[in-house]
Amino acid sequence: MNSKNKSLLIFLFFMYFPFCFIFSQGWTSLNTSGSISPRTNASAIYVPSQNKMFVFGGALSVGTTNELWSLDFNSNSWTLIPSKSTQLPPARYTHICMYDSLMNRILVWSGQGASLYNDVWAFNFSDSTWQVLFPDGNVTGAPLKRYGTATIFDPKNKNIINFAGFTTSGRFDDTWSFDVNGQNWTDRSNSYFPLKRCLTSSAFAADRREMIVFGGQSTGNLNDIWKLNVDTYNWTNITPTVNPGGRHFASNTYCGNGTVVIFGGNSLSQGNNSGALNDLWKFSLNTQKWDTLPQIGSKPLPRFDHTSIYIPSQDKLVIFGGQGISSLFSDTWIYNGIYSLINGISENDNQPLDLTCYPNPTNSILYIEMSRNNFEITSAYVTDALGRIVINVALAEQNNSIDISFLNNGIYNLVIESGTKKLSKRFIKTE
Repeated sequence: MNSKNKSLLIFLFFMYFPFCFIFSQGWTSLNTSGSISPRTNASAIYVPSQNKMFVFGGALSVGTTNELWSLDFNSNSWTLIPSKSTQLPPARYTHICMYDSLMNRILVWSGQGASLYNDVWAFNFSDSTWQVLFPDGNVTGAPLKRYGTATIFDPKNKNIINFAGFTTSGRFDDTWSFDVNGQNWTDRSNSYFPLKRCLTSSAFAADRREMIVFGGQSTGNLNDIWKLNVDTYNWTNITPTVNPGGRHFASNTYCGNGTVVIFGGNSLSQGNNSGALNDLWKFSLNTQKWDTLPQIGSKPLPRFDHTSIYIPSQDKLVIFGGQGISSLFSDTWIYNGIYSLINGISENDNQPLDLTCYPNPTNSILYIEMSRNNFEITSAYVTDALGRIVINVALAEQNNSIDISFLNNGIYNLVIESGTKKLSKRFIKTE
């Protein structure tokens, strides 16, 4: 085949497949080492400084555990984390773990095991010890013991914020905050709030100061979505007519730029595993609209009660474990390029605009070369890994450069827009 015909075929390919990406995007089953056992209803957090996911507790095929494991994304290896404490949190599942980046520790709240719990624990990375921040027990001025709650940690106000859950008196619809410094609870319930529920899921949109709560179970499965302003504790119902359908124990992950992503869940009654799902949806907090996301590559098997985290600097959605239709899982799956997908960003070099930025990585000046090719630029800017605009760029016809020396180290995107089309080039800011 001569070069002219090859060029024609390439042109036709990109005309009919305009959203092909040159970077890896979609699901990948992570091949890990280590001997973590299958589990469900565990809870996970991500620690950026270590590039590790930490998983605590969960229900095993037989019994319940209080093990703490880490998955190192540099080596893809699981390690059981020892503790130097003689007193450990009781084994549990359906609890919540959060990362307190200010104090470099894991926070653990609620759950069920030998009984229901309303205790708060902290695992300190500095000395590998557990610390009780609030003792277990139904007492005045604290939420009842419970499991299956919607809970996030707000580092700005240093609060654990909890909504609902199944308590020692049934399902509740209360809202509480826990001051991790003062180690005391405050009832934040007001006159307008979501229906009482348990087995729900939540995510924290820190840049919007909102906790997002989706679904769960009341007398049946719920399909509603609500947001809580974590400064005023006011609730807003943002449920659209078109939605993913009622389910409990789906994962709920904030992936930046006003978008939450849910995966899986159980569409039938609790204990009926045949209702396990493996669909992937995004919800835009800006448009208040649900959309399905394409499952690029081999996707995880249907499941619920799994863990999920998002790694902004690597643009990866990670899920681990959970309950399947017939068994528990110990597998780890990564969706690469989830932020780029939900925001419609392509890195296709065969778009009408040829774009290059260099050196990459760089620590000070980023040089931009482009050939517009009748591509009318309407805006240009640099975003961080959460989609926040950190630099607005005015591009000239030639000799473009940006001073990025003031940015923190990490992965950024140079985004060029023309109407509704977007083109992006990733670059890394280093020391």
